[in-house]
Parts: sequence; C-alpha cells; structure tokens
Amino acid sequence: MLRICHFIHSDGAGGGPKVVRQLLEGLPAEEFQQSFVHGGDGELAKWCRENKVEEIEAPTRSVLSGVSRIWSLQKIFRNLNPDAVILHGQWAGPLGAWAARRAKIPHAIYVAHCPAFYHSTTLFRAIRNYIAEKIPCALCDRVVTLSDGSYYNYLYRGWAPENRLVEIRNGIDPSALPSAESVGDLRKRFSIQPGARHAVFVGRVDDQKRVDWLLEAWQAALRSRFASKSGPQRWHLWVVGDGNERGKMVGLARRLALDDSVTFVGNQADGMAWIAASDLLVLSSLYEGHALVPLEAMACGKPVAAFFTDGVTDSVIDGETGLLAPLSDTQVLGDHIARLLSSPEECKRMGAAGHQRLLAGFPVSQTVARYAALIREVAGKPEYAR
Repeated sequence: MLRICHFIHSDGAGGGPKVVRQLLEGLPAEEFQQSFVHGGDGELAKWCRENKVEEIEAPTRSVLSGVSRIWSLQKIFRNLNPDAVILHGQWAGPLGAWAARRAKIPHAIYVAHCPAFYHSTTLFRAIRNYIAEKIPCALCDRVVTLSDGSYYNYLYRGWAPENRLVEIRNGIDPSALPSAESVGDLRKRFSIQPGARHAVFVGRVDDQKRVDWLLEAWQAALRSRFASKSGPQRWHLWVVGDGNERGKMVGLARRLALDDSVTFVGNQADGMAWIAASDLLVLSSLYEGHALVPLEAMACGKPVAAFFTDGVTDSVIDGETGLLAPLSDTQVLGDHIARLLSSPEECKRMGAAGHQRLLAGFPVSQTVARYAALIREVAGKPEYAR
C-alpha cells in the first residue's frame, strides 16, 4: 500500500481544497493510505475528522509563518513518513518541497492549482513568484498543470522540463447535484422570484476574480439592446463568495447604481445550489488554473458567460456551451449576459450542450484515475537524480 500525504498551505475556500477532497474520497482505499496536512482549520479539515481521515494542522496559514516554521512542517512529514507528498497550490509548492526534501521523503508531486506567473505585475512579485515556482519545479518528481495555457507557460519559461510536466484537468461528479428541495429552500429564503431572470457569480471576491469587471459588465447588460426583450428590471445578479475586496466591490456597485439589481450574499455552504437556482453563471476571472465553477454550471445544465482566459476556455466552448468575451472587454461580456438572460431557449440549449460536454470530458472519475496512475508511476520508480 502506498502512503500518500496531501499538503495545502491554507485550508480555505477555493478549487484546491475541493480537488484534495476528491482525491481523498476517490483514490482506492485498498491501494492508497492518505493523510492531509493543512494550514488553517477549514471545511476540508472538518470533513477529514468526520470521515476518520488523518489530518494535521501545520503553521503555514500565512506564507511568512510557513517560511519561519518550515522545520515544523519538516517534522510532520518525517513523522508521517509517506511514500510521496502531493503539494497543492502555489505556496504549498515551495514550502512543502523544501520540507519534504529535508525530511527525506522519497517522492513529491506539485499540483499548480494557481500558477504564479499571471500575477507577476511588479518586479517584487516577479522575483517572488519565480522563486516560489522554481523550488517545487526543481525538487518535485512531477509538476501537474490543469490547463493547456499553464502547461505551455511552465514549458516556455523553463520552470520545468517537459519530462516532468503532466496535464491533468479538473473534473466533477455529474451526479452530485443539489436536491430540488435545497434549491427550492434557497429560492424561498432569498426571495428568488419565479419568472425573473437570474445570473450568479460564485467565487472569491479578490483581484484574481475581477469582480469590478463583473459589475461593469452587469451595468452594460442592463443597458444592452437585449435587455428590452424581458426588461432589465426583472434581472438580478447574485454574488456568492467573500474576500478581501468585498467592501470595495459593494461600494463600486453603489457608485454604479446597481444596488437594486446586485446582491452580495457572502460565502454559502453550497455554491452549486446557487448555480442550479439561477439561469446563467458569469465568470469574470483574470485567469484560472482550471476553474471548477464552470464545470458545476455544466453539471446543472446552465450556460456560462466569461472571458477568453486560461482555465476557462479548456471547458467552455464559445457559442456552444456559453459565450466568451475578449479579456477585460466588459461591454462584450455585458452583451453576452443580456443575450442569454433575454433568451431562455438559448440558455436551455447551451446548458444541455454543456452537460453533455461534462459527461464526455470532465467526470471526476477520469481525473482521479489519472492522479492514481501518476502516483503509481512516481512512487513505483527509483527516485530521480536531483
């Protein structure tokens, strides 16, 4: 039996913890003995305790504390003594790779859920991100990217050689849909009116997700020529999620005179139920690793309006399963939102096409099988010369 340790530097909201849970649930128990090391006591840690999965909190919730206490992480790895550690996300990469090397763990895999190069907007960030990526790329047996764009960026930048790069796209369970009762309760609790048209954003309210672009696009949608077909007064945008820019975005919505048509509801236990209760998912991200939220929309049979960007174009096909706008062009995104909200028939057609695409290309069973094969390959071979 292979002993596997998953490490994520902060167990908060986001795609990384969701993928870790998929692996904890999906990798066959008769072949893999799994544990979970995390910085911060979040929902995944609670799930582990409820399901008797070994979990250990490490002092890595913030990057600075993780660097200063890396010896603690090294001690945890040494005590667990896994055959391989799987490092999930940007800061788990350098912290975990260095600690695993010092603890003499034989194998390590780095999963690049949130590649750093998209945010190298200043010299300081560029240097910081280069170091953060080069450490796990140099010390790990494999680097897993989630999209074509990420794969080619790692290769082009020389951060990892081709023989250590693997692309494994995210997936979800198409049968794990919110119940009709939970969707009905949500509609009743938040007064989601039948006959009105609803768009929803699900994600962190931070600079990666560009909620400012979302609000500008929503304003453009309300002013669009498509709006007259059903009346923009019957349209509503729900922002599901929280983050360090929430107060700023609430203020922006007020300045754009969107108070009556936009509601910030904060973090919710089941974001997928919000998608099922709405007519359209809107994603305004600057970039994604490979976003899970569009896959959840496809599972619910809902179309997606988003920007052409890495991690979105891998799953959403423009004109078939949703509508994509040039990055940062909020007017075009607004037109797309309005076009879909004004045409229930088009929403239904694209939603159905998205569901079929999910079944064919993104079932979680396929994702888990690829991770299982990778772990067997890495842990079953002699350690790379480093």
